Amino acid sequence: VHGDTLFVRANVALTELGDPKSLGPLAGMLDGRQPVVIGGRLEMAQPGLLAFHVTQLTVNELKLPARVIEKIVQRISVRARTDSVAPGAVPLRVPNNVADVRITRGQVVLYKVVP
Repeated sequence: VHGDTLFVRANVALTELGDPKSLGPLAGMLDGRQPVVIGGRLEMAQPGLLAFHVTQLTVNELKLPARVIEKIVQRISVRARTDSVAPGAVPLRVPNNVADVRITRGQVVLYKVVP
C-alpha cells in the first residue's frame, strides 16, 4: 500500500492478461511468465463486491500506458463482470458483512456491517 493505492505483485503468464498480440510491438519483447505489478484504488460497488480500479500496470519493469491497461483490465475481468462495476475495474468478491473499504496509513481497512 502506498498512499491511497493498493499494489499487487504476481508472476503471471502473459496469456492470462489476454491475447499477447494486443500489446502490439511489446508482445515480441514479453513472453511466458513475467513479473507483474498492478496498482489501483478500492471502492465498494455493492454489498459483497469491491471494485478494484486499476491505475497502474507494470510488466517486467515496463509501465504500460492507460489505454493498454484499460484493454487488459476488460479482458481479465470479463468472467466476473457485473453491471455495478465500471468497465475499467476488476470486481472482487468479499463477504456480505463488509460495508466499506478504505486504504489509510499504509493499511487496507475493512468496515463491517453493524446490525
